Amino acid sequence: QLSDGSKVLLSANSRLEYQKEFTDTIRSVKLSGEARFEVAKDASRPFIVCTEQLQTRVLGTVFDVKVYEEDTRVYTTLVSGSVEVTDRQGEKRKIVPGEQFSLDTKTGQSTVTTVDVEIATAWKEGIFYFKDEPLEEIMKILARWYNLDIFYAGEQMKQTVYSGKMKMYVSVEDILRKFEKSGDLHFELKGKALTVYGK
Repeated sequence: QLSDGSKVLLSANSRLEYQKEFTDTIRSVKLSGEARFEVAKDASRPFIVCTEQLQTRVLGTVFDVKVYEEDTRVYTTLVSGSVEVTDRQGEKRKIVPGEQFSLDTKTGQSTVTTVDVEIATAWKEGIFYFKDEPLEEIMKILARWYNLDIFYAGEQMKQTVYSGKMKMYVSVEDILRKFEKSGDLHFELKGKALTVYGK
């Protein structure tokens, strides 16, 4: 909980930099990784989340920002209230609840789409929630949560899509067994090295 009463929940492999006390004119924090923000309302002091790729400005709302350095896309997802997102070129976009701002970090192109907020913020409830997600993206998320190095025995399975819900706070072996039940994959875990095999 920050000095203004705002609450921040950090996801895996994430870092938040903030002042012990905010100034009289602005509330600013710096994020790398992913976090959910529940911002205390204060019309006289905007709340700004700064990242390398974008800036999210609010007065009082609930939203999720996902900006991992290794990802080629970064996101701001709005749960309630309203936010204004500014990209590196200074272009500003306002989004409404249920919308997600997405920025391609390589091309600089941004889009705003309507999303299932439950999927985008399920991690807050300790749930992995995937819907038609490529295996490669799912493995990136598991690598962050369980501190794994992922290797593939072939490229063909990377784009295979999966859907489902799983609890986060179980052993990674339990999660891998669920994937193996699909009949398409086999895993070999040695220490922190996880190799993915197609069947």
